[in-house]
Amino acid sequence: MCCLQVGINDLLTSIYFPLGLYINLIIDFKILDLLKIILVNIIPFILFILIGSKFYFKIISNSKENSIKKKINSKKKLIIKRTQIISLTKKELKKYLSSPVYIFNTAFGLLLSVIVSIYLCIKGPSIFDSILSSYGVSTGLSLPILFYFYILFVGSMTSITSSSISLEGKTINITKSLPIKEETILKSKILTCYVIELPFIIFSNIVFFIKFKTSIFYLVLILLLSFLIILLTSCIGLIANLKYLKMNATNDTEVVKQSMSSMISVFIGIGFFIGSALAVAYLNKYLKLRILLVLHISLITIISIILYFIIMKFCTKEYRKINV
Repeated sequence: MCCLQVGINDLLTSIYFPLGLYINLIIDFKILDLLKIILVNIIPFILFILIGSKFYFKIISNSKENSIKKKINSKKKLIIKRTQIISLTKKELKKYLSSPVYIFNTAFGLLLSVIVSIYLCIKGPSIFDSILSSYGVSTGLSLPILFYFYILFVGSMTSITSSSISLEGKTINITKSLPIKEETILKSKILTCYVIELPFIIFSNIVFFIKFKTSIFYLVLILLLSFLIILLTSCIGLIANLKYLKMNATNDTEVVKQSMSSMISVFIGIGFFIGSALAVAYLNKYLKLRILLVLHISLITIISIILYFIIMKFCTKEYRKINV
């Protein structure tokens, strides 16, 4: 048995030398064995520190340099993308402002929103009642709800993107030859709608909010609608214009007033407004009006997001195929 133990000790010592020293210290404590154990444990630790200190800072500095480079590259890409969108938006605005028929056909409803909001402040809420009564319609709706549907009407009737691609004509080949993604070009057209439409609508909203001290609920609801309805109509206009292109028109009037895309966009806008009003009027028997308006805003949000992703996913390919 003793021989077996000795054999096991010798085997363990041959496999892992410090273990033998531990056993010897337990059996017969000697200073020399203690020093050997200390040296066996300290020397690898000192070597690890020396080697690690030599390469650690190099590894850290390289990782920092790589992360800094990645950040710089991502920032550069973001700046380039923003610059491209801004430049393209300026180009779209110049084209818009250079065409009187384009301005008149799209800005009429926007100007009307400002005029009505100012007139509403002067004459009071009776203006909506008089307008509705002239059509034989009588509602018991509060003023904020009527204003909500008025903003919906103005936004639905305004379609700028329904002609924006066709109006480029032969110059579209120049735009396509630039090192710019189709997604960026289409995004700039949507952004142009915000630049043109939003100031008019927001001004109308501010005048209304100040004069009639609207509650927070309707204030948020109307502001959300103001942003979302522009996105919805701009997406509808882009899809319609890509479907029914008119690149060889002789003048702007032919594109803006006589093209299929402009007609379809306006009709969809009118249909959406009428459908929304009728749906809210019918469902008001079963649900509270506030719940219906929240559902209405949610529906606009969902439709707008779906159309936007369709444009970014599929319409870019259609834009790429355009050849004049």
